Amino acid sequence: MKIMIVGSGGMLARELARQWSTRHDLIALTRQELDVSALENVRRAVKLHTPDVVVNCAAYNRVDDAETHIEDAYRVNALGPRNLAIAAEEQNAALVHFSTDYVFDGKKTSPYLEYDAVNPLGVYAKSKVAGETAVRDHCTRFFLVRVAWLVGHGGRNFVEAMLHAAKEKKAVSVVTDQVGTPTFCADVARALHTLLETRAFGLYHMTGNGSCSWFEFAEGIFRQAGLNVALTPTTMAAYARPAPRPASTILRNLMLELTVGDTMPHWQESLREYLSTRG
Repeated sequence: MKIMIVGSGGMLARELARQWSTRHDLIALTRQELDVSALENVRRAVKLHTPDVVVNCAAYNRVDDAETHIEDAYRVNALGPRNLAIAAEEQNAALVHFSTDYVFDGKKTSPYLEYDAVNPLGVYAKSKVAGETAVRDHCTRFFLVRVAWLVGHGGRNFVEAMLHAAKEKKAVSVVTDQVGTPTFCADVARALHTLLETRAFGLYHMTGNGSCSWFEFAEGIFRQAGLNVALTPTTMAAYARPAPRPASTILRNLMLELTVGDTMPHWQESLREYLSTRG
């Protein structure tokens, strides 16, 4: 299978390439090599490389900055997926596009399923919903995959932030009132590879099993890393960030369960693997 990964410099893209490179013919294009917001450039790249699958890892993830950089967020998170969907459809290629738990408002008291109504709160979240809509509107063969709280090697993530904070500070404050599903890139790469082979196109949640608050996640990190850190609880309100955050976005991998079986491990198991394989 020939797979073209767009936005290949990111944490998730590098993990996909690491796991898939020996099994498939991979074309990896960085942000500098392909601007997804330019339709004709996207068309040209897809036509040139003739991939069977296009994987879109390009994303504007700076949640707070998006509140004042609205055009930038929509250019990457909405226009980019639209362009890739159009180009993939023209070349009879399948498209994989990653979305986020932030498409929900966090008010549901049970885990979100794939077909629960979205209600994005901030610009970043709204731009990601727009990207989902664009993929559905312009492509007939797509895997729309929602992930959350991503952790992977070689990128900025919460685990590395906590380990760094433990070295620099005597005490670390973490919020207790935001709950979700930590998800590790290595698990996504494995589960997505299985899903790709089914050609069972559609919308999927693909997050780690189990849930926790950011505070509980930090507790797990320090415990497994054997670090004695003074961890103090705080709230989202204490940070007064520009972008609103949904309070609870626990996702259930229902469609993954029904299609290939939910092979996503519990987040604590994946954390153990991640810590053991850090460079």
